[in-house]
Amino acid sequence: FRPDYLELGALIEQLGGPQVLALTATASPPVREEIVERLGMDDPVVVVAGFDRPNIHLAVETSGDRDQAQEALVARVAELDGTGIVYVATRRDADDLARRLGTRRRPAAAYHAGMTARRRHAVHERFTGGTPVVVTATTAFGMGIDAPGVRFVLHADAPESLDSYYQEFGRAGRDGEPAEAVVFHARRNGGARRFQAGSADATRATMMERYLDARSCRWKLVLAYFGQAVEVDCGRCDNCTGPRSGERPAAGRDGDVPFPLESRVTHGSWGAGRVLAYEGDTMTVLFDEGGYRTLSVDLVRSKNLLAES
Repeated sequence: FRPDYLELGALIEQLGGPQVLALTATASPPVREEIVERLGMDDPVVVVAGFDRPNIHLAVETSGDRDQAQEALVARVAELDGTGIVYVATRRDADDLARRLGTRRRPAAAYHAGMTARRRHAVHERFTGGTPVVVTATTAFGMGIDAPGVRFVLHADAPESLDSYYQEFGRAGRDGEPAEAVVFHARRNGGARRFQAGSADATRATMMERYLDARSCRWKLVLAYFGQAVEVDCGRCDNCTGPRSGERPAAGRDGDVPFPLESRVTHGSWGAGRVLAYEGDTMTVLFDEGGYRTLSVDLVRSKNLLAES
């Protein structure tokens, strides 16, 4: 499903409203609602599969600047075995990293739109051929490729949204065997982003920032974004298994939070919504009209910002 397909609503109406099947790899609740609305689907059956991928370990490596982040990425690739994808922002980055990451034991190949079709096809063939290889690529690579043996997907730059990131790291471990997904993040503005009483609108892009700065379970945050609220930590991300896992802020539990997960709540300005996740002293609510919002739990309590609906 591509964004331009949303323009087909007028054509569907002209054709007399035939039965329509809309399929997409991933879609958060607001995107699902937009698809239904823009295509004029009347009382549709919405089928959503689970988003959990138990064999993929999620992690973020944060560095002071981009050069340090790239050095950390190069070191991590050297530690990992098998075939992998390294996503980059530019064609130049793809070419430069391919030269740095290639070894006799495991070659590296760049993939981007600046290459001839013949060269891109050769990279595709090598990637799916079964012999270990590292492909350094812009995000177009991997679309429509079902390669089961990808052992890692690394990002040299933060993805634009959790939707994009889920699709991209989901190309790892399709054979069900363990796989790694790591974002190499160069910290900006000197520190983690803080969220107050809804002062920050948690859009797709902002939810990605929250993922990068999270100190609690990363899988829980990803699943909450896609509308799949869970209470149990995953045990398969850096925050759950790393050396500082015992120091992370405890996620909320039904006994010590203002509203249980999946509760329907109402806000004076944003209307009705659903509680998706708790992380330390913050909570994420997906409002029907106001989108994702990250709120301070203390202020929700003290100011009565939310009410059960």
